[in-house]
Amino acid sequence: MTAEIFFNRMSIVVSLTGLIWFFYGPWQRLMVDIARHSLFEIRDALFLMGADGQLDFGSTEYREVRENFNRSIRFAHVVTFRRLLASMIFLSSRPATPMRISEILHRIPNEPVRHSIERKWRRSTGVLALTILLRSPSMMLLFAITFPFMIIAFILDPHRVAAVDHSIKRSIEHDMELQPCLVGSSI
Repeated sequence: MTAEIFFNRMSIVVSLTGLIWFFYGPWQRLMVDIARHSLFEIRDALFLMGADGQLDFGSTEYREVRENFNRSIRFAHVVTFRRLLASMIFLSSRPATPMRISEILHRIPNEPVRHSIERKWRRSTGVLALTILLRSPSMMLLFAITFPFMIIAFILDPHRVAAVDHSIKRSIEHDMELQPCLVGSSI
């Protein structure tokens, strides 16, 4: 073996070691920090809803939703693809929380507030799902391989395209309704 081949192989070993160290060290912490930051923002938006009087701080609904957000923040570092898969296989299908989030939201009488909290909950779930994806090399590889096929399937299904189009229109209309409120606010 010549010195050039030896150094090439050693550089590959060192590079792979560095890549693995980065992915399972700083990258993991960065993804958890970003997820927690987003979850804190969502929970703070819930607090602002209570401060604005849209939701009573003393209500059980507020406390239970806030506790669910707190639980997501507290355990964001634990959520990984392997643990999610293991819990899906070995644990019961019903979560161990005292009440499911859908049941809590159903009890909120004010419909716009309920929908706003539902959007916040969906966003927090999306944050956790993205965190799972970005913390797992196998999930990232699987996603990179299947993503073009998912796009093609999405484009070929006119019902999904219409549903997304409707959802985007609703979101824009909702944002336009909120526009006068945001102009005078100090946000």
